[in-house]
Amino acid sequence: DGKLVAFSANRGNVADQIWVANRDGTNIRQLTTFASGTAFYPKLDYFGKICTFESNQSGQYEVYTVYTDGTGLTDVSQNPGGADRVPWISADGDRVAWKSTRGGTNDVYMAYPDGTGLRKVSPFGNMSPSLTNDSHCINGDGTVLALASKYDYKGGNPEGDYEIYVWKDAFTAAGVARPGATITLTMEDATRPGAVYAVRCAFSRSPGIPIGGKIVPITPDVLFWLSGALPAVFQKFEGTLNAQGLGVAAVAIPNIPALTGIAFYSTFVSADPALEVYNPLKVLIW
Repeated sequence: DGKLVAFSANRGNVADQIWVANRDGTNIRQLTTFASGTAFYPKLDYFGKICTFESNQSGQYEVYTVYTDGTGLTDVSQNPGGADRVPWISADGDRVAWKSTRGGTNDVYMAYPDGTGLRKVSPFGNMSPSLTNDSHCINGDGTVLALASKYDYKGGNPEGDYEIYVWKDAFTAAGVARPGATITLTMEDATRPGAVYAVRCAFSRSPGIPIGGKIVPITPDVLFWLSGALPAVFQKFEGTLNAQGLGVAAVAIPNIPALTGIAFYSTFVSADPALEVYNPLKVLIW
């Protein structure tokens, strides 16, 4: 929101550390206390609560997050083989994306700031280091990611120069979640036309619900049960994907100002006939 600045500096330390300060230069504070190495490329979420960055203090580059009060330092990438570098964090602070050479390939990965939910999102399979994925950036809720790549995707780049690609998650939201507003939830899985789906919401995505040998990543709390019982608020939460594998649901936020600041998670599953589980989407009521 423009109130806080994050930066890397060696201010009399044995290693480069991550710092934050107010934009007028006041209230400078150190977030990391690494004993060696460098810490670079810090990024803040919109609210200035979480900072992500890269550091090689462990002997190779890893992606970390830390709260801007200096607590909660977390190795998000957790990769013993390969460099993980140049992270971005979504504006809502819920997803971190970065480029990685783990396993000798070069791809873009994503995870939640606590290190859970790790997945490869670049759509090219295992990339060779020479076919670089780079210059990635992420949208406000982490459901859309753009990157530059030299990959010859479906024969569209025989020259092997940089092209711009966009990755989109299977579950996305449109609209601003405000009291009295309705947000649209879009499901998209082209491999499952006509599949039965169910959408549910919850206040947490952990520990999840075990179903059919998989974990649905939301908690069976009071919101979970309400989202299956109040069709006026949680609209089209059950149905079938169309011939293109698309489905649309919606949440009509009650016009109650006291709901401002509340966050919840939503996800969906499909059955075709085997169960498929998708990544949860964080929704923040502004």
